[in-house]
Amino acid sequence: MCFSYRGWPLKFAAAILSLFCLACAGEALAFESGETAQFITQKNSNIETKAQLNSDSSILGRGYDENFEDTDADGNQHQLWPNRFEERSVNRYQVRVVKIDDALKMRAAAKFLFGSAQLEAVQNRRYLWVQVHHITRIVSLVKSGPPSGNAQFVAESLQFGTSFNAIVEGSEDDFTADLAAGILGGSVSLEETRKNHNLKVEYVADGLRLKDGKEVPLTSNVQAIMDAFEEDAVEQPIIVGFRALNTFATDKIQWKRNQFQPGRYRLVTMHFKVKETKDSGMAWDGLGDPPDPWFSGSYGKQDLGAMCKEKNRLEVVCSPDIVLDLRNGDKFTGQVWEKDMLEDDFVGGLVEVDFFKIKEAQPSSEFDVKVTGQLAYMRLRLEPLR
Repeated sequence: MCFSYRGWPLKFAAAILSLFCLACAGEALAFESGETAQFITQKNSNIETKAQLNSDSSILGRGYDENFEDTDADGNQHQLWPNRFEERSVNRYQVRVVKIDDALKMRAAAKFLFGSAQLEAVQNRRYLWVQVHHITRIVSLVKSGPPSGNAQFVAESLQFGTSFNAIVEGSEDDFTADLAAGILGGSVSLEETRKNHNLKVEYVADGLRLKDGKEVPLTSNVQAIMDAFEEDAVEQPIIVGFRALNTFATDKIQWKRNQFQPGRYRLVTMHFKVKETKDSGMAWDGLGDPPDPWFSGSYGKQDLGAMCKEKNRLEVVCSPDIVLDLRNGDKFTGQVWEKDMLEDDFVGGLVEVDFFKIKEAQPSSEFDVKVTGQLAYMRLRLEPLR
């Protein structure tokens, strides 16, 4: 879906539009197998975004278009429901992390990201928006009957309080889905992410100030939030809630994953498990002991030899410490054998492994490969050689 930005400065509108020019021009995006290129917003879905500082309860019941503009081409506003509302006081702290992964979220966030936060609108950038809120008052629309007109959204709530915002920004190559997942899961800090990766973090304080020496807490723990921040302003509008009045589709914004690229890697871990018994139900050893497994494999034309030899073990974790030069078209394959006095028994093998085509395969992380025979599983870990 291509779109316009009425009422925005021409230079600003052009910059925002450039973020989506590939989608508007019909260029193909490389999504994972089975992943759709569009996100469906269902009717009655709730969309929340940063409120403008001059927002007040008069916006409630007003219609908004797909760009979250409240005026039509003639500059007119449309009141879909009478401006009747109820108000309640609260005392709520929360941390929200929003991954900008579709065009709707980008449009909802655009005025803040590229206006208030003064980020530069550049194509092929990826954004994660960390929002810390202390909500003190909520004003909600009281609806009665059907709307008096048509619009994509209606402004349904306005929350007041203080807030602190951190925007993590990076190129699509540097800011991957895996890095974003670490932040979303709270397993890495914003400062750690900024230092260790080529990312930028911008902070915008609206009444909440991060205390000296403190980091933004990626947690729902209220005490941790209160310990990290102090308030230095009175309440102001911080969140506006919109309700979708129709079901519609918007383009997804692709986030790359850390995937294998051609180059040199070290096979640092091979982890496999042999099934408890042979497929026949017999024990691996005549005395009933566990098997004595070992692995033999190859990559492309490279013979890897025998490795990971163990005695009386069903589960094997070893460090082959072998360098592989990953190339397109080459496959990793091999077999696990059980050492026997007369003739080694075949345990199981690998379905040929193409490191570039396994969706879950990432450098520096264990990933499963498909196995056959009497193997329960096999996992590998490869580290890139810099």
